[in-house]
Amino acid sequence: MQYTPMNAADWLPGTWTVQATNFPLWLKGDKLAPTFTYTALDDGRLLDEVRYQRQADGRTQTITGYDRFDTVTGRFIWRGKGLLFIARSEWRVLTAADDGQTAIILFSKTLFTAAGLDVIARSSDYDPAIVSYTTAALAEQGLKPSPPLKWLKES
Repeated sequence: MQYTPMNAADWLPGTWTVQATNFPLWLKGDKLAPTFTYTALDDGRLLDEVRYQRQADGRTQTITGYDRFDTVTGRFIWRGKGLLFIARSEWRVLTAADDGQTAIILFSKTLFTAAGLDVIARSSDYDPAIVSYTTAALAEQGLKPSPPLKWLKES
């Protein structure tokens, strides 16, 4: 299988760990160990569950929504579930590693959040190969994230 942004809905399902980010929500220090779990639904959408641990008490929190892939723009449109139904955001896969184990995603600014970039991986372990992949992939795309990426785990 080729792991491309346009077929991301086919290979994204499963759990991903945020390895690096410049998203303020993950950088404040009160939300730890963020993961994204995508589940394919029969209607073509993805169930999108964002989990993290609260620094204050270690409890796991979940933000749940649904992603619909827009084939024209190559972006996912996220809509919150339940009380978060009013929340909407757009994100896209910038690139994915040849083995499908690492991806870089970009998300747009909303009324509630800043724009940002996450490096996600199937593994929760720090891996220098992910750092190398990310550096090369961002250079190939001509991107220099601002603010710079912060690695959430280091050796």
